[in-house]
Formats: sequence, structure tokens, C-alpha cells
Amino acid sequence: MSTLPYRIPPSNPFAGLGRGEEIWAIGLRNPWRWSFDMSDRRIYIADVGQGRFEEVNVVAADAPNLNYGWPITEGSSCYPNDPCNKSGQTLPALEFDHLTGACAVTGGYVYRGAALPDLQGRYVYSDYCAGFVRSFRLAPSGQAIERIDWNLPAVGRVLSFGEDASREVYVITASAKIYRIARQ
Repeated sequence: MSTLPYRIPPSNPFAGLGRGEEIWAIGLRNPWRWSFDMSDRRIYIADVGQGRFEEVNVVAADAPNLNYGWPITEGSSCYPNDPCNKSGQTLPALEFDHLTGACAVTGGYVYRGAALPDLQGRYVYSDYCAGFVRSFRLAPSGQAIERIDWNLPAVGRVLSFGEDASREVYVITASAKIYRIARQ
């Protein structure tokens, strides 16, 4: 038997069951990039939907054992049919549909750099098919507010985001290009 280089907290509801002890949350379909924002001690999880909605979940870093709804819900909508029982589910802070060409959310970072004061404290994200770069602020209620589409020139299919030592944010695309988000 090997010794793990970490320990399972006794508060984990799956601890001691002999299976799944490392589970932190359930109900995520396909998290495509997640990040910590240590300034407000939250985790931002971009979760790719099945076919109608994309979502971003935001939760306190010390809030395990939440159910984000999949496969009962996609975003905050019942999946595949109404009605459904949403009790016990944590609803997303942000969701958007596929009606304008979106298909798979790409999670980013809360901007904490210094070069763009207007972006400070905003979560930056994209969508693989739509190629936009958008952001939002998190309201005290946990909902996305001040949603902005930055109308950047088309960067193509966004695979991921990166962050440098100064906390400036970069966009990584399927065309093997990396863009730094900066003022023109």
C-alpha cells in the first residue's frame, strides 16, 4: 500500500467510503479549464454543456460537496426534458446558449494584472466555436453582472488562457497563436 502525498479532509462527505474519496464536487459535465482567484478565494469552473447551454460556475474555494446538476440540468435548464428536480443543485453564475454559434465554453482567469485597470477583477472567458473574448464581474449574490463582449478581432478557436507572473492574461488558440490581452 502506498502513502498518498496529500490527505483527504475528514469533512469530505466521501471520506471513508472506500471509493471516490477524492471527489470534491459532482454534477459537472465537462469542465474545460478552471482557475482559482486567490484575491477572493473562489474557484471559477467553465463547464461545457451537452448541446444547448454553456455555463460558468463560481464557488468559494472552501465549499466542497456541491452538485452542479449534470445530467439533470444543462446550465439552469432541465436536461433533457422538463420538468426536473433541481433541489440541492448549485446553479451557474453565468450561462449562454448556442443560438449565436457558441458550442463549448473555454474558461479563463479573473484578471489581476496592472496593465488594464478596466479589466481588474473581471473573469475573462471564451467559446471554442464563437471565438469571442468576454468578461463579467461576480455580484455578491453569486451571479455574473457587468457582462462585456470585448469585441476583439476574431482570434479563432480559443483552446485555453494563460497567466504570467504579473497576472496578465493570454489567449491560446487552435491556430497555434498566443495573444496577450492588452490595450491597442
